[in-house]
Amino acid sequence: MAAHRRLPRSGNSSAARVLPQNRVLVQRYLQMPDHFPADPPQSAATAEAGLRAQLEADPLQHRAALAMAGMQLGDGRVDEAVALLQLHADDRDCGDLLREYFVGERLNDDAQRLLARRGSDASASGLVDQAIASHLRGDLDGAMQYCRLALTSDGGYAPAHNHQGRALFNARRAEQARGAFLQAVRIAPNYAEAWHNLAHALRDAGELAQAERAYGHSLQLRPAYRSARLNLGIVQMALGRPADALESFRALLTIDPGNADGWFNLAVCEHLLRRYDEARQSYGHAIARDPHNPRAHLQLGRLGNEIQDSEGALLQFRKALDLNPRDAEAWSEIAMLHQHAGRLDESARAVAAGLAAVPGDPGLRFELAKIAHRRGDVDAALRGLREIDPQALHPRLHQHYHYEFALALDQANDYAAARAAFERGNALAARSPRAQATDMHAFDHELDAIEAWLRDGAPATIPEPGEDNGEDLCFLFGFPRSGTALIESLFDGHPDIASIAEQPTIERLIQGLASMPGGYPAALATMDRTGRTALRRQYRQIVAELLGDRAGAAKRIIDRMPIRSVHAAFIQRLFPRARLLLALRHPCDVVLANYMQQHAANEVSVHFHTLAETVRIYDRAMRVLEATLKTVPLREASVHYEDLSDDPEGALREICAFLELAWHGEPDAGDADAKGAHHIITSSSHDVATPVEQRAGGRWRNHRGALEEFLPVLRPHAERFGYAID
Repeated sequence: MAAHRRLPRSGNSSAARVLPQNRVLVQRYLQMPDHFPADPPQSAATAEAGLRAQLEADPLQHRAALAMAGMQLGDGRVDEAVALLQLHADDRDCGDLLREYFVGERLNDDAQRLLARRGSDASASGLVDQAIASHLRGDLDGAMQYCRLALTSDGGYAPAHNHQGRALFNARRAEQARGAFLQAVRIAPNYAEAWHNLAHALRDAGELAQAERAYGHSLQLRPAYRSARLNLGIVQMALGRPADALESFRALLTIDPGNADGWFNLAVCEHLLRRYDEARQSYGHAIARDPHNPRAHLQLGRLGNEIQDSEGALLQFRKALDLNPRDAEAWSEIAMLHQHAGRLDESARAVAAGLAAVPGDPGLRFELAKIAHRRGDVDAALRGLREIDPQALHPRLHQHYHYEFALALDQANDYAAARAAFERGNALAARSPRAQATDMHAFDHELDAIEAWLRDGAPATIPEPGEDNGEDLCFLFGFPRSGTALIESLFDGHPDIASIAEQPTIERLIQGLASMPGGYPAALATMDRTGRTALRRQYRQIVAELLGDRAGAAKRIIDRMPIRSVHAAFIQRLFPRARLLLALRHPCDVVLANYMQQHAANEVSVHFHTLAETVRIYDRAMRVLEATLKTVPLREASVHYEDLSDDPEGALREICAFLELAWHGEPDAGDADAKGAHHIITSSSHDVATPVEQRAGGRWRNHRGALEEFLPVLRPHAERFGYAID
């Protein structure tokens, strides 16, 4: 094929003197030399007009059609190029270009129809036709044999090297395949499909940066190359750059709005970036375009689980299993969902059903070990975990495995081994795509702004009579792992309380303030009644969306978000009569618990991957809280995590008194099923489903050696909250 052979240096034509992005394509199709006159270059439009004139004069002029189609492919006008090449497909060179396009875009049915139309031919091109036909039948040995014959006939025919590489790659002979692709692009440097396949080989070898460049080069040659655009996004995701991948998938969908793979991968990016509403819609588009894809249902179920829609998640996991009953990941997800809700028997049944369908699956065996751990059989959990090779697990479970193993080792009093396992888990967490996509400095910048505002006295305009003062609101917060989820769970079923668990309510208001003059929180200093009323109405609307009818029926709304303690001054300025309930725990235990916990990556949790950084961010947040308490009169009370162990009823009676509510019933944190339909899926889920008395304070002393260097930073906070560090 002229486009992919070594070309003779002969001839000249004004059609070759075009803009740089097009002239290489015209050069190769018209067999022009490498040198182009720099002054004055003709426009691409002029070159194309010349080709059109030739085709109008002689519609069967294959060389002009080949050059025109090359320009159209290079400009992204794929439909025009394909239509033109179909008219000239009986010409060997035009047919070859069309063949490469079909195979490169995985349009196998179109490729087979073209091959049948062309018939047999003993040329290198004809032998590659037979190689492709063999490959499509699954006969890789036959494909390689035909390519060898083609190369014997014409060693400079680049498609023979490319298709030999494809057969070798699919035969798991990756190094030889890579060499074949390299030879193809050496012969024809502008062979987009060969660059695309070379990128596949590079990605398979883990050379992701080089693969990204190769996909990019392929797209420079063919900007509407859908497969290359899709795979560029996939490798960008693998490189931990979901925002870049998002743009690649959007570009693909601009070219091909019906591309199911594009919608699915776009949804995965949006999911990683925590754009949950957008992700849910994109998963829906993917399913609409490919209803039989179990992966889309699986991912939509995971999203539902993440946003605490357990019923919706379960429905999607079951749809995935309807499409593929041997989907071990779907069985594992169902088992995990039941575990998080404390339904261990149902979780075990899901694992048993999964293992019946996929015997020995490591992910399901991992769930079995986790169930043993949740039931308190640490020895059985450790035996099960030690029998699993973590490398055999799906990559998304590697991090989870190390945390689970570490927790079991810690409970078995093997503290040094536990810390080593936590370190491995945290190292993986720090390298995750979500962690890499999270701004490590964002939380510090926010704390800087809050501290500056507090130093100025937390200025805000004074509310007027009749404004919403938040009398019915209680904001429950504390540093993560201080017991907020536990406190909230103990009030499940109270007839006068409606709870919101870890939803961005106040945070959505803060985002709006951040874009106002002065930013967050300084914008409060100049906000008039209209602005305050708008903020409060926005908050009430969010609450109504989350709670429905319960929002109006409850005497008290408990809005829980752990790290929100740094926003206490803002909350009190906005809702002067709101109650603020602060969960406290021994600082050493809090630091250790966050370091020894698998968190969803966000702007706070990305600081928990090392002990030193966990201590630093804890110290910063607690100093902001201390400054708040000194600056703004809060309507606040505190509850100590340890008191829930020593005297849970007494602690909860005090909370009810603070809320001015009647006491109802006995607390039982260990009975998850008795708590009704409330579904907790936070980093504290395991703790909430475990009796309080099993989690008494003082765990940090088992790891005192690791914490020793940080005690001078933590001691002042401990003393202020009434704890001792002896």
